[in-house]
Amino acid sequence: MNDFDLISVINKRTCNRFKSLRLKQVFFDEAKNLCRISIIYPSFEELTEEDKDEIIAIIKQELNLQNAVLVIKINKSFVEEDLVRQAILTFLQKKSPVFYSGIIEGTYSGNEKSTDKNNLSLQIDILENKVDLISNVQIKFLVEKSLHDYFYNFKIDKKLVEYLRKSFCAEFVISTEVFKNNLSYDNNFLEKQIDEIKAKSNLKAIFDATESKFLVNNKKVLIGSEIEFNPRYIKSIKAPIDVCCVAGVVSFLTERTYKSKRVKKNKDGTEEQIVKPYFNFNVKDETGNINIVVFPTKQGYHKMHLISDGSTVIIQGKIEKYNGKFEMMAKKISLCEIPSKQEVIKEIDETKISNYKFVKPIKYTSTKQSNLFEEGNYYSKEILNNNFVVYDFETTGVDVNNDEIIEIGALKIEKGVFTQVFTTLVNPKRHIP
Repeated sequence: MNDFDLISVINKRTCNRFKSLRLKQVFFDEAKNLCRISIIYPSFEELTEEDKDEIIAIIKQELNLQNAVLVIKINKSFVEEDLVRQAILTFLQKKSPVFYSGIIEGTYSGNEKSTDKNNLSLQIDILENKVDLISNVQIKFLVEKSLHDYFYNFKIDKKLVEYLRKSFCAEFVISTEVFKNNLSYDNNFLEKQIDEIKAKSNLKAIFDATESKFLVNNKKVLIGSEIEFNPRYIKSIKAPIDVCCVAGVVSFLTERTYKSKRVKKNKDGTEEQIVKPYFNFNVKDETGNINIVVFPTKQGYHKMHLISDGSTVIIQGKIEKYNGKFEMMAKKISLCEIPSKQEVIKEIDETKISNYKFVKPIKYTSTKQSNLFEEGNYYSKEILNNNFVVYDFETTGVDVNNDEIIEIGALKIEKGVFTQVFTTLVNPKRHIP
């Protein structure tokens, strides 16, 4: 039974009293013989407990799952700008990292670049239609021409609408607008940047000009397994990230409790909610600070007491946004040491800095010998009438948030003819597995 059938059956048996319902998720665990169904309805509509019981009874009768455990949840769908924005960015980050990168980079206005969450690169307008019991959401991306074409060629708009409709009780209309980038390209920009690095000759200049990550030493695992990634500077966090790594000094460490949804039965037959502990603290590096939340296991709870204000830690987890600020839900924590500037500066080798170079494309030449009897290449009209650049990356892994590029290659094709090639190795500044 598909999504449309289930909601249709409910409304057919209730004379369309619940036409605003939307099936969010159906999950079946064959090993546990468990089926979970999640249904949502608009936040401005009210369903009584009797209404919910009636809907659940209909679903159970229609599915008639023999000996299976059926869990049905019916919740309100809150269509709010921040929630929609977060859902859009989460989808794009997972399904289209190319387009996602273009969005979180902000948008250009003349020669200025904005990275504020309300910038023109992603506009969301929400209109509640209480007559039809549905919200209408208009989403507009302001992007470069290449991203505009990419967005529609790969049907990202349709996939995004499908994803959002399963997450919210709303109808979505997506559009894009191409902005003109007035920034002029300076062919000597990289060379000037390298000269500036050499002139400053310090670690901060190198990090600021090349990447937003740094090194830590002597890691000692406390929570989870060993962290393999280098931490990034906190100031470089501009959007929610599924897997992120930061490091710094702990402050304002507090232990708190929360009531779990689970309950335990007492010997006298009464029930009470299970109370569990969690920890909250701040981590600060030389660029900024971020709030960390930890929900430890029983084993991890005791190890959390090895951390105190002033401890230096490296943490891996998920970056989310709450009340306008970024926060990390920690999965892995290790004690560590962060080298001071003075110690690291002494290790800088001027010859290594001078190894930076400006790499340009070169003319394509074929080393293959011509063959009189070889059949010619037959290309499509698209290739013969256009110019392309085919590129290839070699990386330390496939995690776009944490792995690094180690080689870039490119080939320019002009109207079916190979004209230029480009290749360069890139130092990932980490072990290559």
